Amino acid sequence: MIFYFSATGNCLDVAKRLASSLDEKLYDVAALNKKGEYSFEKSHGESVGLIIPVYYGGIPLPLSEFLRKFSCGTDLPYVYAVFTYGGSIGGADYRLKKLLDDVNIPLHAVFGLKYPDNFLPLFNPENEGTCKKIIASAHSETEKIVEKIISRQHTSLLSSIAGRIYSFFSYPFYLRGRKTSPFYATDACLNCGLCQKICPENAISLASGKPRWTKDKCALCLGCINRCPVKAIQYGKVTEKRRRYVNPILLNKED
Repeated sequence: MIFYFSATGNCLDVAKRLASSLDEKLYDVAALNKKGEYSFEKSHGESVGLIIPVYYGGIPLPLSEFLRKFSCGTDLPYVYAVFTYGGSIGGADYRLKKLLDDVNIPLHAVFGLKYPDNFLPLFNPENEGTCKKIIASAHSETEKIVEKIISRQHTSLLSSIAGRIYSFFSYPFYLRGRKTSPFYATDACLNCGLCQKICPENAISLASGKPRWTKDKCALCLGCINRCPVKAIQYGKVTEKRRRYVNPILLNKED
């Protein structure tokens, strides 16, 4: 069984490739959180995979909340995590290990994949050609990871001391921040409702067809801003002239 959290498609891309190669079932963590589903039946000896994007050198809050309630029995012979990141893994694997230790879940292997960055408040995403090259490289690396998972290879954590220090200082800004007040929709909005549908925190409602952020904080996944079909959603003024990023696996799809 493979669990993933994905806002703009990178982790979904990885999860689907792994599921296809390993003949595993996929579970969308955001959807599971919304339904309150945390207990699962696992066949004897079945592995558990976690596909996780790196946020501020750590892990997305919805994924943390899910794992604290997660249960699939005590027979966990192989648990692995695949992190997607734009710059580096930071200390995300270290934080995941500590979280899993708290809930008595082992972590046997950690893998990392570089994908195009989508954090618009800080970065302008790479152009389409560069993104294609990065994704192609990630696909090639995923094939290698599949072989390691099949052989149930154990690994050490990938993060360096510097990465963990970065996470120590950066990740609290994510946990304490995540403010929705900078979000707004321009008059270009088509009233399609996609942003409301995909928000993992149910933080968006529609008023006269236009999105309104109804919670003070959200996961800050930026799915709403990146996946808006007309670039109507902004996060302050800084994103107005920046490109958007959506993994090709999500293009021409509703969800």
